[in-house]
Amino acid sequence: MERGERILKHVDEDAAPAVQKRMIERGITIDLNLSIERIDEKEGGFAVTITQNGETKTIESEKVLLATGRIANLDGLNLDAAGVAYERHGVTVNAMLQSSQPHIFACGDCIDAPRFAHTASYEAGIVVHNMFAPHPQKVDFDKNGWVLFSDPQVTQVGLDEATARKRGIDVSTYSYDYAVDARAQIDKAETGFLKFVVDNDNGIIVGITILSEDAASLAGEAALIVARRLHAMDLLGVIHPHPTLSEAFGKVAQQIFFASMMQKRGGSHGK
Repeated sequence: MERGERILKHVDEDAAPAVQKRMIERGITIDLNLSIERIDEKEGGFAVTITQNGETKTIESEKVLLATGRIANLDGLNLDAAGVAYERHGVTVNAMLQSSQPHIFACGDCIDAPRFAHTASYEAGIVVHNMFAPHPQKVDFDKNGWVLFSDPQVTQVGLDEATARKRGIDVSTYSYDYAVDARAQIDKAETGFLKFVVDNDNGIIVGITILSEDAASLAGEAALIVARRLHAMDLLGVIHPHPTLSEAFGKVAQQIFFASMMQKRGGSHGK
């Protein structure tokens, strides 16, 4: 049951439908655009009352998993006495992860930032550096990445297309369909794609989305590309072993290179 117009609202709009399709194929019923009014415990399970399209109905189920997200657990820290500013999403920090008291730092799930274990480790490194090193560092969440261990898996590093456009960045996207990929065909896992989001002003790859049965294995290279602000030309000289899913990085880089050549000759580029 999803109150929004689609499941996985924070996932690339091309990737989320593939996950939804696979869920339905596995026998999962997905209801969208609804509100949950109440959940009552009854003998043998639960009764969930929902409103959908102006109609109220009750659905009975043996189990209920209620996914409500997380909030920062600040209880007991006595932040008011310490003069540390905070709000419902967590401790207020600047780009150096300093709180309103410069000698007090915060990171991880107690601040309003991407709540992933690997992101918290990254933030902790920034905090330790800024506490003891002479030249402070700032966090850069635009290079953050994550993996959704769904079926198929989704990897997202940096900005997706929708986020980039909301920020006013002029971007083009370039995709490689795993249906034509040798490794995917060998594994009988052709569903998926690799997508680059490229800033048209400077050619920097600002985001990468991967949908694949094994997208997690490609997350490291995607993270490096985005973190180092690489261009397609930086990838053309990389020799990816065959047959592997990683060859897709070079294939997309070739697309961008050929598109740029067409543009110089008066053609168009991007998708």
